Amino acid sequence: MGAGLCSICNMYKDKGVGRRAAAGGSLTCGPCWAREFAPKEKCAGCSRSRPVHKRVEKSPFCNTCYKREILLAVCGFCRVKRRLHARDPVHQRPTCLPCWEERFAKPEKCLLCDDLAVVRARGPEGEPICHRCWSAELRPREPCVKCGNERVACERTPEGRAICPQCWFDQRPAAKCPYCKEVRKLMRREDGDWICKRCYPKFLAPKHRCADCHAIASVHFWRSDTEPLCSTCYQRTEQPQEACAKCGAVDRVAERLPHGGGHCRRCYERQHRVAS
Repeated sequence: MGAGLCSICNMYKDKGVGRRAAAGGSLTCGPCWAREFAPKEKCAGCSRSRPVHKRVEKSPFCNTCYKREILLAVCGFCRVKRRLHARDPVHQRPTCLPCWEERFAKPEKCLLCDDLAVVRARGPEGEPICHRCWSAELRPREPCVKCGNERVACERTPEGRAICPQCWFDQRPAAKCPYCKEVRKLMRREDGDWICKRCYPKFLAPKHRCADCHAIASVHFWRSDTEPLCSTCYQRTEQPQEACAKCGAVDRVAERLPHGGGHCRRCYERQHRVAS
């Protein structure tokens, strides 16, 4: 399967176009074919009937569960345990999507807005399109099964019909959280417990002992696969620092620029304070 224009999403893909929608049908890209035509099985992660993306020890996983539960690694640059996007071309370190776009993705001039940005999609002839223009103009939209509006599909019914983000959020139960006692939208845990989004990090999120200060807390940063770091220790010992593109001071980057480099916290705050 090579590059081409998908007949369903009408987007040019650099690779993966070649599956046929039906016998003698037009060509589709891999994601569209999986969503529309692939046979479905019960996912080992979410227990819903979905197309199988990968099998792990003979257990089927859908695309969402595979990326959320299996395809995780400590990024070799930001040290956050995230979904693995690729490996850096020099040292083959695992790299998350934000770090890949920041360090290795080549910015191109967007066909629609003429801004120099990372390419999110390509037009019929391979023209670069940035994420902002793709999301606003070209991102596939479907009629929501609940409100009927043409919107981006956030979730799907068992029959495969789209549910927009607003309707998905509205259908979540609102009740008194058993932890903070406030009436909020609640999410259900695997053990059947209900909790609000604000209380989850404090009470139920997995906690680790920081490898430096030995405090037990919810951590997002890792020195290695076995050495978690709290945010304070990460900023003190591991967070990369660069020379600010404006003042030249070596500090943590608060804002990344499209052409490379970035602004330190002081220059970032000063610039946005003047703009406001």
